[in-house]
Amino acid sequence: MPDALDITQRQFAELLMRKKSDIKTVLLDQKSIRGIGNAYADEILYDAGIAPHSVANKVPANKLYRSMIDVLQDAIDKISKANPDYITGENREFMKIHLPKTDQTRNGETIIVDNKGSRKSYYVAGQKEYR
Repeated sequence: MPDALDITQRQFAELLMRKKSDIKTVLLDQKSIRGIGNAYADEILYDAGIAPHSVANKVPANKLYRSMIDVLQDAIDKISKANPDYITGENREFMKIHLPKTDQTRNGETIIVDNKGSRKSYYVAGQKEYR
């Protein structure tokens, strides 16, 4: 189980091709890929324009891979700039979609909040659903 920033694009595509569950569940599955929590899964899917309920083996793996790397690297950069001695995932001021106290993105899109078990997904209607 590789870390999200260590997995190759090919390994990621192969992982997705084997999965028929929803893409957000796959991103959160620490047995498949490590290091992505609920908030970052929302951010990655928003960046890629992919709905969280999309079937994993139907999504464009290359596009999602690029978003995963970009979003996680950007978060590391912003968090370490804000507090260079201590990296924690609690600094989320820069997030674009996983915004529990906000009902719109900075672009004015209405944020949809979906409860699935104990987990909430934040997304917008413009994110494409792959089935």
